[in-house]
Amino acid sequence: MSSDPRLGNRTILTSAVLYAVAFLLTTILHESAHFVVAGALGRHPILFHSSVASDEIGTSATVLTKLAGPLFSAVQGVILLAVERRIRHFPPHFRLLIAWLAFHGWMNATGYLFSAAFAPVGDIGSILRLLELPWWVSLAVSGIGFWTIRASVGLLYPSFAALLPVETRNDTATRNRALIRLAVLAWPIGVVLVLPSSWPFPAWISAFYVVIAGIGAVWFTEFSKRGAAVPPCEPVPDTLPWWPAVALGLLTALNLTILRHGVPFPW
Repeated sequence: MSSDPRLGNRTILTSAVLYAVAFLLTTILHESAHFVVAGALGRHPILFHSSVASDEIGTSATVLTKLAGPLFSAVQGVILLAVERRIRHFPPHFRLLIAWLAFHGWMNATGYLFSAAFAPVGDIGSILRLLELPWWVSLAVSGIGFWTIRASVGLLYPSFAALLPVETRNDTATRNRALIRLAVLAWPIGVVLVLPSSWPFPAWISAFYVVIAGIGAVWFTEFSKRGAAVPPCEPVPDTLPWWPAVALGLLTALNLTILRHGVPFPW
């Protein structure tokens, strides 16, 4: 364990790599949910690294297909947050990966709600447009999305706080500095790591999502200031384990060599 209560640079880099791994996995699972539902509905979909192309066969099928991604991401967030609560005796780096996967599941689902009013090409925004609902419904959905982003960050906060060095947990200012290094700084570094396998973007919302996906982490310090309880768990060590980099390399290779060119539905 690092003696520096702010956490060391190796921990920041490891967290950023795990952020990127969780982001890419979440995106692949999100798009796969669209892909499977579109295939089941007979839309002959093709799965890409950050989108799905499919035949148009009616409004109902389109709505169900678009809804599948955010719903799957929500389920991912809920289940993995519950899993994280039960595996706090596991190695800290593995717990950090699960925490980031839960984070991205929640941020993906709630982010599409939040963007409904200003991103008509997003999953939820396009559903509201297809259903020809009035403008105020989109605003209401975006308001709900903003509230659920903040609420989900509050649920996720203990998962990240439980990974902080023990000496940071009882002082708010020190704890917040550690949270910034563990979670907030992982966001921009993670974006840089994700970009090579995310290009080209099928729509502006895809590029926006890559950049903005980690913004919820900035609210961790707010919940820290409220004095939310920190579970007594083993903190993340200031080391550079090999497997996060390997996982990132494999996911990047999957996107660049296979998913970028498209995978058709098997039947």
